[in-house]
Amino acid sequence: MTDAEIVQRLHEGFRSGAIPRSMPIRPARDLQGLETVVVNGGHGQLCSACGERIGLFEQGSIEYRYPAVATWFHQHCGELWLAEREKPLRRA
Repeated sequence: MTDAEIVQRLHEGFRSGAIPRSMPIRPARDLQGLETVVVNGGHGQLCSACGERIGLFEQGSIEYRYPAVATWFHQHCGELWLAEREKPLRRA
């Protein structure tokens, strides 16, 4: 999948609410077991950006945990998410 296709999928997810645009909020109490960002997380999950499975031993993947949802990204897809989440939404 090309970067342009991934960016399009990200913006579709932003519009539908399936992909959050903000970083998760850190809990006010002790983080033990409540981490909101996990580097090398999401193994075996489908990437929230490209839809392809994150390899079981893939390095650099990232998981963002929100109160009601989690998102998972390959390293490159996560970098695209970080860049695109701050930009105005593209038209459908």
